[in-house]
Order: sequence, then C-alpha cells, then structure tokens
Amino acid sequence: SEQGKTLSARSVLLKYAAAGFTTIHEMGATTESWDGLVDLADQDRLPIRVFAWISAAGDHFDTLGAAGPITSRAADMLTLRGLFITPDFKDCAPAYSAKLRNKIARANMRGFQAGVLVQGCVPPKSVYDAFNDVLAYASFDGRHRVIYADTSSALAAPLSIDANVRAAVHVPAKTSPIDVPDELSVMAATQAKSAPWLFWQMARAYGDNRAKALSALTQAPMEASFMEDRLGALEPGKWADFIILDRDVMTMQQRAIADVQVLETWVAGEKVELSSLQ
Repeated sequence: SEQGKTLSARSVLLKYAAAGFTTIHEMGATTESWDGLVDLADQDRLPIRVFAWISAAGDHFDTLGAAGPITSRAADMLTLRGLFITPDFKDCAPAYSAKLRNKIARANMRGFQAGVLVQGCVPPKSVYDAFNDVLAYASFDGRHRVIYADTSSALAAPLSIDANVRAAVHVPAKTSPIDVPDELSVMAATQAKSAPWLFWQMARAYGDNRAKALSALTQAPMEASFMEDRLGALEPGKWADFIILDRDVMTMQQRAIADVQVLETWVAGEKVELSSLQ
C-alpha cells in the first residue's frame, strides 16, 4: 500500500539517522519515491534531511521538473533541485555527447542542477565539454556537478570547467585511503557503514587533516548543493545539525571503527528520536 511504502521510507531514514547521518542525497528520485517523501515532509515525519535529484531515466523529469525546482520544503527538510544523469554502457558512442548536452540544457533551462556521473567508458572530457557548451550561452544561478565514480578517473581528467560547475569524487565505503586534491570536493557513498566510518575515511584521505576531513563531509556537500547559507557549519543563522559520538574517530585504528557508537543525532536543533528502532 502507499501508506506501507511511506512507513518503509521513514524506517530507512531512521536507520540513516541512527548511523549518524543528518542529510542524504537521493540520487535518482522517481515520481513514486518523491511522492512518498512529500507525504513524510507534510506530516512532519522526515527524521533527517533529504536532497532529491530526479532520475534522468524515463519521463520522471517531465513530471517532477515541470514546475521547476523546489529549493525548500518543510523548513529545509526536503528539496528537489537536481537532475541526476547516469550513462548507460551504450552511451560510449560519439552520439552520447549530443545527448548529454541536451539533458544538461533541459535541466539548466528549468533551473535545476545537473549532476553527471562519470564512469565506465564515458570520457571525462566529453562531460566537461558538454557543460562548457551549455553554459557558454545560457547562464545558471546555481551549481552543476560532475561526479566521478572513482579517484583515478578524477585525477586523470582536466579540471578546467565553468565556475558554476563543481567537480566531486564519489568515495565508496570500501575504498582505501586516497589523496584528494583541493580542486575536488568529496561525496561519500550512501552504502557506507556509518558516519563515523566516513569521518575516519576522510581523515585518512586528507592525511589526518581534521579541518579538511570535517569540511569534506559538512561544508563541501552543502556548498555543492547551494545550501551553504543554511547548512554545513554550526554558526549563527544556520540549522543546528550535528551528531555526538562516544569517541574521537579521527585518531583510531580501522579495526576499532565498528565499535564506535552514535550516541545522538540532532537535526534543526532537535534530537532525532530513535526509540522505534530499538
């Protein structure tokens, strides 16, 4: 039933909250999944923030993107302001560049961020060229995103791109410590075990530079999402989203991460009630 699907979505979000996440990006939202999130938001039952990106597959953008982006719903708990473009294996053909430009142009024209995943045989240069071609004749009051599936392809790609496009590398849960250049922000994969695990990963990635590691998982994602005026730091005028852990994860050995406990998760200055998961 529709009610059952909505309750299931809330259960998943509560599990993310218990793992120490205050915000997730729903990359590839469909009409059905968006309707469920709206129901939760309107009932004030979203336990954490959800920033949704519409799936570029099928006709979801025609439906969900018709009225333009939703920059805030339910006090910034829910947004819909991006189009997530993932290439198929058949997209390796030269015709992919033209198709990609069309998708980026459609998103840009309607005021949506375009997020393009670079993976497989898709050459990064074709993605950069597509963004530069579109933005050469059409301005955009926001930030598009190039998302690399791995660091090797990101480091091998040119970083010269329009100022309204952010390049990010997607760091999955099983990745070994990496060296991330300052030009790239970091997006952590949602299959990661927990927020403590991600903080530990980022500490290794940035050579135990605590400030950079924290910024990679707080300020950088909000800046890339065009939400840095409201989220990403604990300072006056911004929402108080934070977690409390039982120890410092930045300095421990990998084998001890599984024992780290998320004591509390707070969103908008309110503690998320996790008793239903007990």
